Amino acid sequence: MRACPTSMEAQPTNGSNSQSGFGWPLLGGMDQPAGHTYSDGVAIPQEPDDEFDLPAIIAPAGDLSCSMLDYRKFLQENLKALHGGDTKLRRNLMMHMHNDGEPGVGMGWGVQPAGDAGLSSAHVGGAGTFTCIAAVSHSQDLTVALAVNAGSLEFEKLSPRLLLPKSRVGP
Repeated sequence: MRACPTSMEAQPTNGSNSQSGFGWPLLGGMDQPAGHTYSDGVAIPQEPDDEFDLPAIIAPAGDLSCSMLDYRKFLQENLKALHGGDTKLRRNLMMHMHNDGEPGVGMGWGVQPAGDAGLSSAHVGGAGTFTCIAAVSHSQDLTVALAVNAGSLEFEKLSPRLLLPKSRVGP
């Protein structure tokens, strides 16, 4: 599911080694993770050009890869928008992604109350060999993400709200 032959390196920000792009991380080098499927409880590594290779037309929906550091920065930008701060993307677009801060469905984010975390946005994404679950609390300074280099229906069924604490401890 590559839109380009190899992973594209993003422009570094603040001197960091920021990397993001289209394609599997493994396309960026052999030191990067491979995606996996499961069969009878056993993780099976997959090649980037096998049946999980998505067509270019849907690459923006499922063929993006980035480091967890970059994903954290993305989640922080979402949090800034929800708190009224300046963001790298237009704030109104960021808010639209989160259903303008109202319960319902935004652009890739489900928005609903999540216990003591208050109104929260949640996202589950994957294309069969990698999965990411993320949650952003609208009222607290809190974002959470869990990513694995495996595709599993059991994992994808986990609610992102399970990542949010019932009550926040500490600063």
